[in-house]
Amino acid sequence: MTDRYFESLTTLTNQQDVDSLQKCFLALLAELFPISYAGNFVPEVRGGLLRVREDLSLFRQGDEQYIKTLRNYELVQPEPLIEKCAQDWRPKYVCEEIGPMLCYLPVKFDDKLHSIIKLECEKLSVGDLDYLLQITQIYSNFLKVIIASTYDSLTGLMNRNTLDMHFKNLLQRQMAQQQEQSDQYQEIDKRRGGKHTAVSLALIDIDQFKMINDRYGHMFGDEILLQVSQLMQESFRQNDLLFRYGGEEFLVLLEPTFLADIHGVLDRFRQKIEETDFPKVGRITACIGYTLVNTMENSAIYIGQADNALFYAKENGGNSVFAFDTLVETGVLKTLPRDSAADWY
Repeated sequence: MTDRYFESLTTLTNQQDVDSLQKCFLALLAELFPISYAGNFVPEVRGGLLRVREDLSLFRQGDEQYIKTLRNYELVQPEPLIEKCAQDWRPKYVCEEIGPMLCYLPVKFDDKLHSIIKLECEKLSVGDLDYLLQITQIYSNFLKVIIASTYDSLTGLMNRNTLDMHFKNLLQRQMAQQQEQSDQYQEIDKRRGGKHTAVSLALIDIDQFKMINDRYGHMFGDEILLQVSQLMQESFRQNDLLFRYGGEEFLVLLEPTFLADIHGVLDRFRQKIEETDFPKVGRITACIGYTLVNTMENSAIYIGQADNALFYAKENGGNSVFAFDTLVETGVLKTLPRDSAADWY
């Protein structure tokens, strides 16, 4: 048992991001225990009602195991024991004469429930259950560490370091999704008059934020940043990638979207900011610059392009959305060199 314990600890702590850690944990459980299914359920409260979404699942068939990342992010009513586990944060077990044993394991830290792991497995001994709880606690502790280094403490969005370190992996996942969806989008795309979908990167900057901080104080400035981040989470799709890039600047990596729709998606968000009443400050506006991501370049290339479009928006009255590609096509901006992220105007 001691050897298994330390091997498990080494395997888990070798992971460097949340997605990898979650997949590693499910795979590790399948290696250590006779599991046929494992699911990661994330709880959310919508309209005062508890809902859950399963974002990761593992299935075992014979000696093979399959991990699937679920991307529909559908919120559903939880089954009774998941709901009970979400209420009291205590593990639940169901062991009947017929059928698999069911285990529900809360993953919690900092007085917050992060997720619930559901397992279907052969009957486990008391010793196995104790070990299962120990390894789940190790997972929870390390998940807390990774989240602290991955997410911005004020807004809860991913931080700039996450983008810098994992942009390639994030883009590969987005491109893979684009390929998976291409067939199902093909007929819809024709009806809508478009030809392609694309990944896009957008920078969002709050207009006159320094003046707001100077006039109302940093407490109200932080409240604006927090509320804008909440508007982002409400406005964009669950699998779009949201970052606080620094100061009053945010970054969005949009999953594959119809080319004809990208500008409208971003402009609707700009309008949402404009129409929101912020505490003490009232109404504010924001600028958005974006670019299409179509090759596996360094993230700095695309950030530089989006930043040029953002700068143009701010220099031309603010409260607007501009695409780098359009500004280049019309001769307003020059194309950035492939080996540089320097600004060109």
